Amino acid sequence: MKKYGWLLFLAFWLCFIPSFHKAEAAGVNLFLDGKQMNMSGDASGEMVNGKVMVPLRVIGEQMGYKFEWAPKEYKVTVHKSNADISMYVGRTTAYVGDKEVQLDSPPLLRGSSTLVPLRFVGEQLGLSVKWDNAGKAVYLQQLAAAEPDKNNSGNTDVSDKGSSKSDEQAAGRDTDKQTDTDTGTGTDAVENTREVDGISFEDGRLMVSADEGSEPSVFTMTNPDRIVVDFKNAKFAEHLKDRYSEGSDGARVIDVDPNDDVQFIRFAQFNDGGSAARIVLMLNRAKGYSVAQENGEYVITLNDSPGAPADQAVNTPVKPSNPAVPSGQDGRWLVLLDAGHGGKDPGTSGITGRKEKDFNLAVALKVQERLQGDPNIELVMTRDGDTYPELAERSSMANSLNANIFVSIHANSVTKSATSALVNGSETYYTKADSKELATVMHKYLVEATGFKDNGIKVKSLHVTRETKMPAVLLEAGYLSNAENEAALYSEETQNRIADGIVNGLREYLGL
Repeated sequence: MKKYGWLLFLAFWLCFIPSFHKAEAAGVNLFLDGKQMNMSGDASGEMVNGKVMVPLRVIGEQMGYKFEWAPKEYKVTVHKSNADISMYVGRTTAYVGDKEVQLDSPPLLRGSSTLVPLRFVGEQLGLSVKWDNAGKAVYLQQLAAAEPDKNNSGNTDVSDKGSSKSDEQAAGRDTDKQTDTDTGTGTDAVENTREVDGISFEDGRLMVSADEGSEPSVFTMTNPDRIVVDFKNAKFAEHLKDRYSEGSDGARVIDVDPNDDVQFIRFAQFNDGGSAARIVLMLNRAKGYSVAQENGEYVITLNDSPGAPADQAVNTPVKPSNPAVPSGQDGRWLVLLDAGHGGKDPGTSGITGRKEKDFNLAVALKVQERLQGDPNIELVMTRDGDTYPELAERSSMANSLNANIFVSIHANSVTKSATSALVNGSETYYTKADSKELATVMHKYLVEATGFKDNGIKVKSLHVTRETKMPAVLLEAGYLSNAENEAALYSEETQNRIADGIVNGLREYLGL
């Protein structure tokens, strides 16, 4: 009897487990160009670990794209005129043409549908994305045919289009208070020698990387509520403009994770007697803010105090951050070393089938061996075996330990094509302005160690270099899709040189 009672209990819970998932999935409704999308049960949007996931095929087909599914590789490809988009179920690495892109969350299979992160859909399919937290709904609009925001009475906050519109039309100000005119051309003026090269939003904080001396002017506007951040005589870096599609109003849109306070972020060049790089936080309700400088970034933190008047620009003083001090044991500098991928995530593969995760770990272990017992550097590894810490775990580990430096080791690859075998070289990535110096030093030693083509230092929004609070870099030692690079990277001699280079780069950067 006890045996049957246990089976009945198990059957009861098995019946209810799927219903919990479907209840969550049913909570996200999708609208494309103002029309609700009809979706089957296995092709609906859902929330996964705080990320909105949407059915790629349903959205893409309604926009006229063609798809290809490779079941053996768990790979879905979107065929676009300019560049195919390839994604793999369970992997956070995707490809736009030959360019590698990191996803916030890996694609998921739901029945016959592939769910992908909402942010990626907006960026790669040219959609304006808005999240209605109260209604648990996603509003998608094709930017090529985008209409003015109805909540903004047809006005926009930022524009890089030349016109004779009044300032309240161009900036969405309260027309009872403003009568200025927009007289600029909206293009990147010659005098704009400073650049804004990074924009991110997390936990109620807007973080902006800009050249030194580019202190922002921050103020609020109403109808609708928003916070405006202006960098005078500055322009946006080309990689930012390339990443986000330009709308019909001249602005680019960055969607944010579901948030009670912020709907989305807009940015564009703005003119009011002088060109400025303008960033606008579109709010769900009026919010106050504070401004500070942390680790080389300007940080605007939302709070519940009253905001500044809509017609008054507030030049908020920026407080410099404290200089870094050793945070390891016995007064040593704490370095977090990350061997990319691992475990269930092999990373990319070489032309002979060798896995990136093995190269990354081999080099990391050699660095660990060289720094054992070092009196000045305490080294902590995100993994020292074939395991897979999630990306969030890697950045969280670095932040919780208050590490001084974060270095991630990787090898690169491009999708196979007629010319892919020719792509080769070493490159270094960083995201935040405070990481540029570290990237410069580490890249110098990386290129010396590999002897490969110098592909330079690049700015890219990667999770481990974006979400870590300390200077952070990602090293792409070489291309496994290139026969010569692959052969060298898996040789003991090259791995030893790269390990020596990483150690020497750390010591130079730390002044040791």
